[in-house]
Amino acid sequence: MSQQGRGSGFGVAPTILAAGFTPVVPLKLSANRWVPASMTRKGQHDVNSPELVGRKVRALLNKLTTEKFVSISDQIIHWANKSVNEKNGQTLIQVVELAFEHATDEPAWTEMYARLCRK
Repeated sequence: MSQQGRGSGFGVAPTILAAGFTPVVPLKLSANRWVPASMTRKGQHDVNSPELVGRKVRALLNKLTTEKFVSISDQIIHWANKSVNEKNGQTLIQVVELAFEHATDEPAWTEMYARLCRK
């Protein structure tokens, strides 16, 4: 079959229908369907939620290298400083625990994590 006149492939359906196939009815969305977590969180962002803090700090710790130390560590400290308004300092505790986990899991980067704690 020639590529002329087909455009981006959307012209395939008439060919299939002409071959004796019937059109397919689109699927109906069920009430209990699986939805990605990113879709359910839209509009429900709590800046101080432990889930959000954990996700953001973990991502920053994964990006932390000696070359990017200054900028990434500043961002981690920014997240830790969000505990200033908390009575129990839960955000600070969470950031320290995550940094400790990363330091123990990656012994080659221990010196860098020590610099982060000193900062």
